[in-house]
Amino acid sequence: MNADCTNSTLFPLLASDTTCTDLDQFVALLGREDCRKDEGIIHVTVPFCDSICSFCNAKRFFKTHEALRNYLQALKGEIRLWSGMKYIESSDFGALYLHGGTPTTLSSDELKVLIQTCKDSFNFNADMELTVESTTHNLDAHKINRLLDCGLSRLYIGVQTFDNIIRKNLNRTDSSHVVAETILQAKKLGCEAIRIDLMYNLPGQDTHSWESDLLKAIELGVDNISIFRFHLYPNLKLAKELQSGVLPPMPESKIADDMCNVALDILKDGGYQQQYSSGFTLPGKKSRYYDLFYKYQHEGLGLGITNWFFSLLEKYSFRNTDELGSYIESIKGGALPISMNKRLSDDQLMKRFMSRGLSSAVDKTVFLKRFGVLPEQIFPDQICELEKEGLINRDDREIKTTPLGSNTLRSCRERFS
Repeated sequence: MNADCTNSTLFPLLASDTTCTDLDQFVALLGREDCRKDEGIIHVTVPFCDSICSFCNAKRFFKTHEALRNYLQALKGEIRLWSGMKYIESSDFGALYLHGGTPTTLSSDELKVLIQTCKDSFNFNADMELTVESTTHNLDAHKINRLLDCGLSRLYIGVQTFDNIIRKNLNRTDSSHVVAETILQAKKLGCEAIRIDLMYNLPGQDTHSWESDLLKAIELGVDNISIFRFHLYPNLKLAKELQSGVLPPMPESKIADDMCNVALDILKDGGYQQQYSSGFTLPGKKSRYYDLFYKYQHEGLGLGITNWFFSLLEKYSFRNTDELGSYIESIKGGALPISMNKRLSDDQLMKRFMSRGLSSAVDKTVFLKRFGVLPEQIFPDQICELEKEGLINRDDREIKTTPLGSNTLRSCRERFS
């Protein structure tokens, strides 16, 4: 799509059931050059898994070869649609992130084709960062080597816990020994950075087992550690198992709060720096993806189905459908599978900047450059209240949550909603 992208009557730009505002202006945006020239990010969702974990609330599907084949074909079609638009053709990108589901449920060849298609279709900088999410039971030496051949910068391995009893409760199929061996193998093969996630507040977990998880990750020399508090949703299989008494109870809320504080102390003592609210990194191992899209809040384009990732191009925030069938049918019809699209006002963009920025730090220089004012000039009451409550610290450069603020991040962010 080239010239026709500026005229929605000539090209079915969006799916017919798209909820959107200012459609004509959005279409016009895609038909002109990107003059900002900031490094953006590309976020690709592969929503398939080999097995379904009982704790996961993400939109995902059990992999079948037919469903995966149809999805990958549609994904390539979406890439072609976007890459033919003048705005995207003139945009630069600094990071490519393959998100799940589980991207490594794809074969080595399928991963190579997907990554190469993205690289061939978008203007990535020479030092681009490539992150791929994975899980140990479909990650072997051959696949790791193939990813390294594709330019892998950061391998994200979903761990959750090294405690074998808790892993079994979560329907994690590999033992902690296999997880540790996979991490060490990836390091030996040449992965520049390895990120894992660990969860606290899990059924049957106590402070001792949580400390053991953190210390094990440090012992393995993991470069990035993300910690997440488990939230129980009623639709989860895990919720039914807890209710029936099959699983031991979750920790009390106070104990879970203490677990977060314990993590902050252990990771700091282990030499890790806090890059964002849940992410800790060794010196020199920061994620460019998180800095670009969350701290500096450059533009981001999400590809594939999603139920949470919102793209941002100029002032337009939008997301794709989360329905697999709708996604594939939209692409077959030559339409972008966008289900929600809205042009944000400057006020909304500033609130978005503050809310998202608190996940890492609100950079005042970037805020001033983008909006022509400082955060304190727009949000004096909210910032003053958060500071008095001990939830943020600020100086001439940035506004950042304190450990207490990080532990209550959702509440802090809601002050700017």
